[in-house]
Parts: sequence; structure tokens; C-alpha cells
Amino acid sequence: MISKLSCPDCEKVVEVSEIKKETNVVINGKNVSFLAPMYKCSVCGCEFQTMEQLEESLKLGKSAAEKQSDELTPEKIISIREKYNASQKAFAIILGMGELTINKYEQGEKPSSSNRMLLLLSEDPACFYKMYEINKYKIGALQKEKIEHSAVLQRFM
Repeated sequence: MISKLSCPDCEKVVEVSEIKKETNVVINGKNVSFLAPMYKCSVCGCEFQTMEQLEESLKLGKSAAEKQSDELTPEKIISIREKYNASQKAFAIILGMGELTINKYEQGEKPSSSNRMLLLLSEDPACFYKMYEINKYKIGALQKEKIEHSAVLQRFM
């Protein structure tokens, strides 16, 4: 979309085109990338933002940071499960999920909001241990032994 605006470099009212530019910022100590809305001057090539675009960029940056920090990728789910030496079935049972649910999540299906919360909580060994204590009677002896001998849970045993 082409409009006419005052270019901060040319200091003239010129035709500008609206663009999206890859922007990298650090938010809460994490590198975050998003496409920021900007204008590009047709005369000098200067890229600049209006106040509205700056406000939109702030929202986009915050949203990208939230998504990045709470993102549960299949790799992250596998990593959480493996640190407790748990099989998919045992991990699901301990967290109170269906037996095939963890498999689906590790294959890329997005967790429901309640299961997402359980997975995020299970990252904390103290939380996982409480869930384990509640549901350990539902899993086999071999799995119990593997989980109880995981380095992460040793301090709770």
C-alpha cells in the first residue's frame, strides 16, 4: 500500500510503501524475532515507523516472547519425559492423561490448555514428584524403578 507521509530523513512529504521487516529484540533475556510494520521512503529508502506502528511492534514483540517462553515443542516434551526416565505411557499416566496422548504431543499435536499446563508443571521436579506419588500405583514396577532412579528425582527419594 502506497501512502504519502513525511520522511524523517528527506524532511519532505513523499510516497512511502508499507513493509514488514524482520526485527530481533531481547525481551526478558530472550532473543525474540517478529515482523515489524514499517514504512519505506520512495525517495531515500529510509525505513521508519509511526507511533501506531511502534505500538503494534511492541504488542507483536510481547506476543512473540510469550509464545517462545511457553512453547511446548515435541522436542521439549520428549526432553521433560526423558529426564525422569519415563516411558510415554508412564509419563501420561503420572500426569493424568490418556495413554496415547503423550505420543500424539511428541508427534506434533498441540496439547489442550489443561494438558499444556500439566506438561509445563512437570518440568519442575517437585511438581512431577507430587504427581508421581499420587499416580505411581497405576504404573508397572519396572517403570517405577526407572523413574525413581532418575538423577532429577534422587533428592526426593
